[in-house]
Amino acid sequence: MNEPQRKPHNTTLGARGEEIAANYLERDCDWIILDRNWRCRDGEIDIIAYDDEDVVFVEVKTRSSAFSGDPLEAVDFHKLRTLQGLATRWVTEQKGYIPSYRIDVIGICFGGEAPTLTHIEQVFHDW
Repeated sequence: MNEPQRKPHNTTLGARGEEIAANYLERDCDWIILDRNWRCRDGEIDIIAYDDEDVVFVEVKTRSSAFSGDPLEAVDFHKLRTLQGLATRWVTEQKGYIPSYRIDVIGICFGGEAPTLTHIEQVFHDW
């Protein structure tokens, strides 16, 4: 079965949002980015980072304007369960001990002078 192809605009917009999110986590939060766009057959994790306590799996949602809706609304229960499975798989593939991990969500909205960023921490933690 073929998956629907994303429009180039959406792919570019998503990549811009992920870049802004990664810069925010590194510069403003002083996190270490461990991986970006980690993929397996079940899906993708946008950003995997370390914040001095936890390994954090970050889902980034981006919208071109507020008229497109709140980007955080795109992360529903099904998406969070998928992310939980992907994060568990990533942790399992690491040969060392991962003491604590969680899922965060970042929403980015363009449309003003500067994009707005909303960071929700600890959507899931050590399930």
